[in-house]
This record gives sequence, C-alpha cells and structure tokens, in this order.
Amino acid sequence: MKRITALLALAGTLLAPGASAATDSPTTPVRAFIAAFDKGDAAAARATHESGDVTIMDEVPPHIWQGAHAFDQWLTSLAAYDKAHGRTGGNVALSAPRVVTVEGNRGYVVAPAVYTFAANGRPMREPATMTFAVHRGAAGWKIAGWSWNGTVPTPAGK
Repeated sequence: MKRITALLALAGTLLAPGASAATDSPTTPVRAFIAAFDKGDAAAARATHESGDVTIMDEVPPHIWQGAHAFDQWLTSLAAYDKAHGRTGGNVALSAPRVVTVEGNRGYVVAPAVYTFAANGRPMREPATMTFAVHRGAAGWKIAGWSWNGTVPTPAGK
C-alpha cells in the first residue's frame, strides 16, 4: 500500500513539464541529470550522482563503470565512442516514469527515453528505457546507479 500511495502521490508532478517537484522526490536527480546532460554541463550532471560507489551500464564500451569515478569514466568513454562513430548533437528526451518506487531511503525509477543525435550528419533516433537506482542521504536524493536499455538506432523520421 505504501508503494501505491507513493506512486499516486508522485505521478501527477514528477516529470510533468513546468511542474515543481518536491526536492525530496526520487525523480529530482533523474530530471536534473538529463537536463544537465542535454546542456552539455558535465559538472551539473556529475552532481546528481552520489560521490561514492556509483554503477553505470550503457551500450558504449566497456559497458559498465563502477566506483567513485564511474561518471567521469563513462563520460570519457561516451566522448570517445561518439568521436569514433561520427556522432554529434546528442540529446535525451525522457518521458514520465512508468515506475517509481520508494522504500525508506532507496528509490527505483524507470522511464522511457529517446536519444537523438547525428551520425556523420544523418539525424538518428534511439528509443530506450532508462532505469535508475537512487538514494536519499544528507544531501537529498542522488543517483546511485543507472542503465541505458537502448535499441538499434534508426534514421530519424522512419
């Protein structure tokens, strides 16, 4: 019952455009991370993650990063991958979450996403799901780990 109540209470405001989600919402760091990523603000994106043990899983090799430097290592890998594959202009559009659960100081968020970018000048899109594990500590909710569960990118408009 706690999960259902929490989900219903959060559903209307969490990722709605223009909504001001409570600072204690488990989706707050998720929304902030995507907004910072889309702006190219690495420092702000990094600040949404815990400072200690973080785990990231993505389609970019080596596919998993763990530890205190996971975010920076992932970002370096992503930049190298994008350069090698002629990818530019990456942007993530995150939809309202399909799952938000909270148990004590731990949360779980699952949301559909679409990554758009250009590959050697050709507009591409990649539908995906992002899954986040979040933790509420003294500094509020932070991302403890996330995964990008993507599909094969296709030309935009197809």
